[in-house]
Amino acid sequence: MHLLFPYLARYKAVNWTRYHHLFDQLAASGHRITVLQPPPASLVETSFQEIDVTLPPAIRLADVPMPRWLWERRWPLEKLVRKGAYGLACRRSVAAILREDPPDALLVYNLPQAGMLDLAAPGAPPPVRIFDLADDYEAMLKTELGALALPPILAMGRRTLHRMLDRADLRLSVSHTLADAYPGRDIEVLPNGVDVRRFQAARRPLLDRAGASPVVGYVGAFEYFIDFDLILEVARRLPEFRFRLVGAGRDFDAVREKAAGLANVELPGPVPFHRVPAEIAGFDYCLNLFVPLPISHGACPMKLFEYLAMGKPVLSTDLAELRRLGPDFLVPANDAEQATAALRRLEADREEAARRAAAGLRWVEERFDWARLAERLLELIEARAGRGA
Repeated sequence: MHLLFPYLARYKAVNWTRYHHLFDQLAASGHRITVLQPPPASLVETSFQEIDVTLPPAIRLADVPMPRWLWERRWPLEKLVRKGAYGLACRRSVAAILREDPPDALLVYNLPQAGMLDLAAPGAPPPVRIFDLADDYEAMLKTELGALALPPILAMGRRTLHRMLDRADLRLSVSHTLADAYPGRDIEVLPNGVDVRRFQAARRPLLDRAGASPVVGYVGAFEYFIDFDLILEVARRLPEFRFRLVGAGRDFDAVREKAAGLANVELPGPVPFHRVPAEIAGFDYCLNLFVPLPISHGACPMKLFEYLAMGKPVLSTDLAELRRLGPDFLVPANDAEQATAALRRLEADREEAARRAAAGLRWVEERFDWARLAERLLELIEARAGRGA
């Protein structure tokens, strides 16, 4: 199978997404993936902070040309302007590949890619057109627009999203909660996951620290939907614990400023994806704490599965999608008082911590291995192709 993937960020970036993991699995099975990507950009987003990483030979990257005057200039609403301009430019590259190297499947995942599902090459069999609901795009658009989030603009975004869903042959969603927001459509839930084998290699058992401070850890984006105010308040209440918060993003500087007076908070910045297991291995307890926004409730946090695959107890906000998935081993932490009490209890009762960690490990091994999820994606594509899509 040849899959075409127009990406909205640099592929060899610190931020390793669900697509990287799925495509690595597909490439290992002999399938070919062509990834279109924008030119490099000096942005604080982890999706544009590049690392030196070797990709499987079956994954080919191609830069989409962009006018320098447009791409390198600073704009108001910069994220939206860049992605919108790149989405338009990317259509030409998609159309060229449809003519010259027809793919079996075309996967898009965001509003700036509107119109790509309408492209076709005369005389070539049409690819299976896939739209992936990887985030709550309507909520994201409202947040990114800020004061410009006017009803007519939001309505236009909603119409665009619905049209992309209508045009797709295969509709995916990262969560049941997101899928339920669009009733009457055949949407397959393909959740995030974890490379269980890779994380097993770095796993360490819960050890007696012999008087060392327990480590509470977070790995991920520094963005508005992560509740860093809650995390820092818990750190203030627990000076005997170390808090190691790993990652980068638009809120990193603000979090660092707020944490300036907390000697027990470490902010090492981002790490490349291959170092994530080692980072988590050094944690005693992990944090999956979100601001209770619509985008949070529809999320299927990859970091959660990575924490659990490392055999760690996880403190989590009560999220709608997690209620749907039903894990009873997560430790509720919806406010500072509850989170503080939970960490003290787990530290005093290491057997409880170990029981919760073991239950979480079994859960991800059985249900959320990227290898199984990639097999499911392939089955869904082949089923649509068999229908003459």
